[in-house]
Amino acid sequence: MKKRLMIIGFLLMVIMAVVGTTTLKQKQLSQNSTAYYVIHSNMLKKSGGVTGIDIEGNATFTKSLKIQDVSEYSVMDNNFIAGGGRANNHLIIDESGNISEFYLLDNPNYSGVTAIAGDKGNLIAVMNGNVADNTYQNLLVIQDRKHNVLEKEIMDIYAFDMLVKNDIVYIVGAYLNVEENQWSSKIIKYNMKTKEIKEKIMSQDREYKKILVYDDKLYCIARDMNGRSSEIDILNKDSLNKIDTQVWSEEISDFFSYNDFLYYVLNNTLCKVEKNNDVIELFFLPEDTYVSSSMMRENHIYLFCRKNNIEKEKGKVDLGVIIDYDVRKNTSQSTPVKLEDKSRDNVLFFPILQQR
Repeated sequence: MKKRLMIIGFLLMVIMAVVGTTTLKQKQLSQNSTAYYVIHSNMLKKSGGVTGIDIEGNATFTKSLKIQDVSEYSVMDNNFIAGGGRANNHLIIDESGNISEFYLLDNPNYSGVTAIAGDKGNLIAVMNGNVADNTYQNLLVIQDRKHNVLEKEIMDIYAFDMLVKNDIVYIVGAYLNVEENQWSSKIIKYNMKTKEIKEKIMSQDREYKKILVYDDKLYCIARDMNGRSSEIDILNKDSLNKIDTQVWSEEISDFFSYNDFLYYVLNNTLCKVEKNNDVIELFFLPEDTYVSSSMMRENHIYLFCRKNNIEKEKGKVDLGVIIDYDVRKNTSQSTPVKLEDKSRDNVLFFPILQQR
């Protein structure tokens, strides 16, 4: 009997230990509705997690994850895809907060991604490579949710962004000529049905950092070698030939399209750009911040304005605010982002539309 009680007591201790571990991994902090999932990680070590916050910025739950440098992201349907830049660790988060972790090429030891997206349930990523054949090469990988690799293709580019539309993958970034030590902006068009590849090397001493489709054309933000972005190349989406270049006096941090209009972040101000390129200032972003991550979902533009100088208070850091701007109503909502002073080198967010 004594032995039996000892066994039962041991089992209870094990159960308590397991429950304690689970509680540490995902800790419920509030019954308030979660408005944003905030994904945070360190650049050089696997420590991070997901924190839910309500519309006022109060934490609703935390979940610890062994993730490193999760810095690339996109939205597929109602899922948020986040990719590790320095490590082959990636996440999919749905609007209910379910988190799936995965890695590419069936090997967690491979390199991270420079861009990531999804299409029809498949995961599409550009993995970081190295210098070969007189240039810098990345690897385009397409795999399904069951980790089956569908496509692998070496690309002569260092990618910064990608766009998937109608079975076409557009990849933008920079091309390196090693012999001449020359970088140039570049775009690649990959047809997932026919496997056809079309590519164009554009202007020297520039790189494309972001791409969108507007008015059946490709708009690419160009950045010079000093890190300044004040030009947008407009390309034919079929031939990839340059149609025009917009030159702005302001710094272009980001851009979006909605309902036949363009929206730019110019000098830390959200603006609407009319058809004749007249600019209407809509919202001034907080001073001493920069747009760290962003997205557009339905009629909402979301901007994480991260502080240049982070403030610490009572074990937490005030990283900045998430701005939700409704372009239909011309209204805004600001949510502070305050996290525990741990993993915060890279901070991404995913808004929950059902809470709007």
